[in-house]
Amino acid sequence: MSALAKGSPAGPRPERASAADLTADMAEKVMQTLQEKVEHIQNVTRRTKILAINASIESARAGAAGKGFAIISDEVRAISLQIEQLSEQLRNELVAQIGELKRSTGELVVATAESA
Repeated sequence: MSALAKGSPAGPRPERASAADLTADMAEKVMQTLQEKVEHIQNVTRRTKILAINASIESARAGAAGKGFAIISDEVRAISLQIEQLSEQLRNELVAQIGELKRSTGELVVATAESA
């Protein structure tokens, strides 16, 4: 291993800087995946809400015979709202955690550079 790789006074430790870069890159990839998946969940939720609305309309047209279907429609709508809320909570929590990871990585890079 070269003197530079060991962290000599000649320069910073590339392994740590490299690890910090990899960590920051991974955090960015996780953020992108999170955004894609939450967007997909929201699209499914939107479609479910539309189906629930259509089911409510059809149950109203059916009159008394459609009352059972109206109950199912209301439940589908309620479940859709719960999924929407959960996906938003997931997004908010993971965005905060990824932000913390990025901040910690930045501090690690600074600390590594200062100790070199």
